[in-house]
Amino acid sequence: MKDNRRAKINVGIPVWNAAPFIGETLDSVLKQRDVSFTVFISIDGSDLVSAKACRPFLADSRVRMTIQKQRLGWVRNSAAVLAAALADEADYACIQPHDDVIDEDYLAELLVAAESNPAAAVVYSDLLTFGYTGPECIISQPSVIGSSQERGLALLSEHYNGSLIAA
Repeated sequence: MKDNRRAKINVGIPVWNAAPFIGETLDSVLKQRDVSFTVFISIDGSDLVSAKACRPFLADSRVRMTIQKQRLGWVRNSAAVLAAALADEADYACIQPHDDVIDEDYLAELLVAAESNPAAAVVYSDLLTFGYTGPECIISQPSVIGSSQERGLALLSEHYNGSLIAA
């Protein structure tokens, strides 16, 4: 297992229309303990209000930001932050939603999980919801393990709640 302080993690944050809450997300990311990380913010298109909200965080040497020339959408903007991690030669990449707050040990715990399971392609955590009128709720998904066929079936049956609709 690598020393947590030496593994390089690139935290990519695809941002769109996030000005009211991106500061809280960035604060939580920058408070991570016992890991080495950089933050790459990708502003999706001409969302200059969100870019303005992110600019104060550029004072931290771990933070970089780019403004995409056109609107990419969630998938392509997420791909942009993963490409930045690859270009930065990070050991690990983490896509951080622009409206989620994380615990200060979040990245360290993910790193332990990743390095304890070197055959894993992805590690993820349970989610604790907040802000609803009802009680807090933990959202969890089962691990995806086994043979290639077993993992593929588990992904389709337990992780993608999609439907195919004939036109």
